[in-house]
Amino acid sequence: MGAVTYPDSNVVEFMSRRFVAYQVNTKAPRDEDRALLAFHRLLWERGFVFLDHGGRELRRTVGFLPPQEFLAELRLVLGKAALLHARHPEALLWFEAAGGGSAAVAPEGLFWAGIAAYRIERDLETLRRRWDELRHRFPESTWWTRADVFGDPPPANHPPERRMTWGGILKLVMRSIHQTWREPWP
Repeated sequence: MGAVTYPDSNVVEFMSRRFVAYQVNTKAPRDEDRALLAFHRLLWERGFVFLDHGGRELRRTVGFLPPQEFLAELRLVLGKAALLHARHPEALLWFEAAGGGSAAVAPEGLFWAGIAAYRIERDLETLRRRWDELRHRFPESTWWTRADVFGDPPPANHPPERRMTWGGILKLVMRSIHQTWREPWP
């Protein structure tokens, strides 16, 4: 990452405007970094732990990512931060940006964009339309499988064994989501 991704001018500009980066040498940590390492328990080198301004973990990822993939990850992180802090229109913009390209996180971005849009409009049809895009663009994605609660017919190339049925799932999911939204986020 240090030779390719970090020096990329787009990554530098994006991170410098929106993130505070802190690097820890996991092989020879400074004394002041030991507690941080113990708390976050990185499992592999090139681990990234993204925290909000209150220290809450938003996302973690490991391994090398080329610049465009890393930027998509960063957009997803910003979307999650905005969603966590009830800035739903901002979250929607970041999730759409993450879901709009061909990055590996695009299906996840579309999934969360549907949730952010639902939180803005409180309309299930809005959620359905958003997740239809996910279904059509990424029918093999585990993110589509997670979103497949409406009982719509699957696309022709969607494997039947990964298909959920309506069977009250939507009501259960929506009840759970509404209950969660009434309570403060941890």
